[in-house]
Amino acid sequence: MTTIKTLIITVVGSAHLSIEGLHVRVKVDPLHPDSVLLHEVQEDSEFLYNLANFVESSKAIVTMDGDVLAADVVRSLAERDTSEIVGGGQFTKLTDVPQSYVGQAGKVVKVNPTATGLEFGVGGGGAAAFTDLTDVPAAYALQGGKFVKVKAAENGLEFGVGGGGAGAFTDLSDVPGTYVGQSLKLVRVNAAEGGLEFVVPPATLPDLSVVLGKIDAALAAPATVIVSGVGAGDLQTAIAAAADGDVIEVRTNATYSPITLPSTMVLTIRAGIGYGPLLTGTKCIKIVDGAHDHIVSGFGFTAYTTDDNNAQGAGITFRDQGSKCQDLIFHNLHFEETTAGSAVLLSFHRSVGPDSYDKPPQPAEMSDGISFVSCSFYKACKDGTEGAALLLRGFNKPIFYGCYVDGAALNSRGFMLQNCTNFRVEGNRIQSFTGNGEGLKIDSIGLPVAVRNTGYVIENDAYKCIEGIDCDDDCDVVVLNNRCVECTDEGISIDGGVAPAIARVLAVGNICTLCNRGIYAEAGSICELSGNSCFGNTTDYSILNGYVLPGSNLATLGPARRYVPAQGVPYIPAVPGNWVGPVPATVAAALDRIAAAIGPIP
Repeated sequence: MTTIKTLIITVVGSAHLSIEGLHVRVKVDPLHPDSVLLHEVQEDSEFLYNLANFVESSKAIVTMDGDVLAADVVRSLAERDTSEIVGGGQFTKLTDVPQSYVGQAGKVVKVNPTATGLEFGVGGGGAAAFTDLTDVPAAYALQGGKFVKVKAAENGLEFGVGGGGAGAFTDLSDVPGTYVGQSLKLVRVNAAEGGLEFVVPPATLPDLSVVLGKIDAALAAPATVIVSGVGAGDLQTAIAAAADGDVIEVRTNATYSPITLPSTMVLTIRAGIGYGPLLTGTKCIKIVDGAHDHIVSGFGFTAYTTDDNNAQGAGITFRDQGSKCQDLIFHNLHFEETTAGSAVLLSFHRSVGPDSYDKPPQPAEMSDGISFVSCSFYKACKDGTEGAALLLRGFNKPIFYGCYVDGAALNSRGFMLQNCTNFRVEGNRIQSFTGNGEGLKIDSIGLPVAVRNTGYVIENDAYKCIEGIDCDDDCDVVVLNNRCVECTDEGISIDGGVAPAIARVLAVGNICTLCNRGIYAEAGSICELSGNSCFGNTTDYSILNGYVLPGSNLATLGPARRYVPAQGVPYIPAVPGNWVGPVPATVAAALDRIAAAIGPIP
């Protein structure tokens, strides 16, 4: 009979908790614990992750069958079958096993004599060591460095010297001859099926729900430090005096001098509800080497600049050369027009001493985990050569989610990732870039390249850029369900070149319209295209690498598309004479002119 499992949720302290998922919502207060049926919440991973965050921050206790569950156990419930969860995860709670471990140390588990369950018992009398076996050598003495092999008589094992084979993996004839430049790569059979090769590990998708759960918990946590002073240095003063775990809340609309995120503690720094504090100056947020797990939310940036365009951001940057960080989250930040450089630029290398900003990042120099969520950038890059509104070099697991980037026709870029791995760029709107003009550029910097770009680009809008999504050198990328509209050159560009710099791209379900070229694959590039819709472009598909385009790639808007911007839907009037002057080319242009003719619409 299947047991119906129940999670009991109890509040710690006096706060009321609201725990929300995609389908399940529970409100708990100190006087009224609540319960949920396990099988009902196992399909709602967002609820379980949010609940686990409250457990991890000691705001709630979760029990099942009388056993208290740790946060990682709560998270794991989303990945386990209900039938696997019996007795709160304890062996002794099962009905057909011993009920206690007392007096059973060192014993093994075996089926009982009646074949009705399990019991503890002594071992089965087998050998305690390899040399106790009857068909092997009786001692290890004088056998150092030898191998175990089958005897010539094929009736046992013996120690012997090697068979004259290679002394190292790289000495073999069908494998790479050196480890140089291959750090962190995997080994696989080569395409010719004639040997082994080193390859970049496949990209994994960073868990967005964990980041969003951390943001929700940080915004819900009670403030421990309140900044109400309006002096330019008051915010940095509060940070310098803070303790590990403090939640610093700014309850002013003041403009503050640059601040520094420390490495010796973890802080949440947020704007209070209804307030809009600003940061100004040269390099407004400086990240110290080793900083980790900070969350910054709700600030604007005004009159901000940098003195090192190529290596340090005007708004957010590393303070020192040779710095790394881990699991930082920047949420709901608003970058106004920058005076110089890029709003965000994080680079391990700088042109200081023998170092150079364009030195290729090495695996040991990479930062691990950074997220930009619901941030906005307006004219946030004045460096049209090397910069972007948001530029990262040498990061693992970066996330750009739900951000809005408007270049306002500046000679610059929106996002740029250089030598970054396992990235997730999802649900962003990037528009109006000229000059270099990529909405999203994925590229490498410096030679020889030690880290190829890997990651996912999912459901972004690129509008009126030179190139919407540019998969440049040294990248292995999945480009999924994006929309590129009115791009001067290409909606999606897949670069070629000479191995190993060539791009390898899987592009699925993308829409490119009103561009010069919809999807462009250069000679030498490697691509797989499926279910894309390129229509209304000068050239819908420009494939120069010899790839045979499958029929699933359409020159019309496919029937399964959930959304396409009105700017991307061509408009052909049934009666052109209904329009005075030039006929609008898109649905968006037609609607705008109708609204202007009617007047203000309530």
